[in-house]
Amino acid sequence: MRRALYEVGICPKVLQDISIVNINKIENINDLGPLYYYYYYHMAKEYSNLARSYSGELKTGLSKRVYKYVHTHIYENVKLKDIATHLHMVPSYLAHRFKKDTSITITEAIQRTKITYAREDIIRGQDSISSIGAKYGFTDGSYFCKIFKKYIGYTPSQYKTNNNG
Repeated sequence: MRRALYEVGICPKVLQDISIVNINKIENINDLGPLYYYYYYHMAKEYSNLARSYSGELKTGLSKRVYKYVHTHIYENVKLKDIATHLHMVPSYLAHRFKKDTSITITEAIQRTKITYAREDIIRGQDSISSIGAKYGFTDGSYFCKIFKKYIGYTPSQYKTNNNG
C-alpha cells in the first residue's frame, strides 16, 4: 500500500510517519489476536484513509504539482491564489482543472492534506490538540475540530482517545 501511495504523489514524510506509528503500535502488542486485528483493520484503514484523502489517483501532472506545493507549504496558510501564482496559472482555471481531475476542490485538498499531517501528530501525542491545529494554520480551534471531524469522522479528542487507548 505504501508504495502505491508514494507512486501517486503522496509525500514520503507522511508515509514514513505513518509507518513509524504503525511499527511502534505493533511492537507493543503481546497477543496475536490484537495483532491480526490491528494489521488487517487499522493499518489498512489508515492507508486507505490517506489514499482517499488524495482522491484515489492523481490524473495529471497538474494535480501532482498542486499537492507538492501543499506539502511543501504545509505549515502556511495556503490559498488557491498562492498555488496559481506558483504554477503561473489563472486561479479560476487552476481550480477548474484541479476539480475536473480530482473531483475535489483545491480547498478540500489543502484541508485533507493538513488534517492528514495533524492526525499523525495527534497520534504521537507530543503536542496539545490546539497547538497541532495552530501548527497547520487553523487559527480557530473549533474550526480545526469541525474540519478534522469532517474528514476523519471523529473530533481530534475522540480520535486521540481511540488511537492511544
